[in-house]
Amino acid sequence: MKKEFSLAAALSIVTGRIICDDFGQMHELAEWIMGHPIWTHEFAHKPLCEKMKNEVIRQFPELRNCSENLTGDNWHEWYIIERKRIGVEVFDFEQGNFKRIKPNRII
Repeated sequence: MKKEFSLAAALSIVTGRIICDDFGQMHELAEWIMGHPIWTHEFAHKPLCEKMKNEVIRQFPELRNCSENLTGDNWHEWYIIERKRIGVEVFDFEQGNFKRIKPNRII
């Protein structure tokens, strides 16, 4: 089963920076590609973020090296360049079926 998501949501997962207009877009994509609910605090868990990034890149390899020139100051200009380079605004993502990664608890 596939579902359409924006380039901005995909780039948000790949880069680790919120590029899309709404965190909810990225969150929905993350849950779709992982195949299970993700709590917002889990986005701070590096192994989970790396797994999500790798899954986006597996499905769309053209996103592999996109964050090389991204900084906190140039993200808007960077996004315009990436949109032109990639040439599409939406991607059809396959639904994932990954086991849940449980972050270590910090008390």
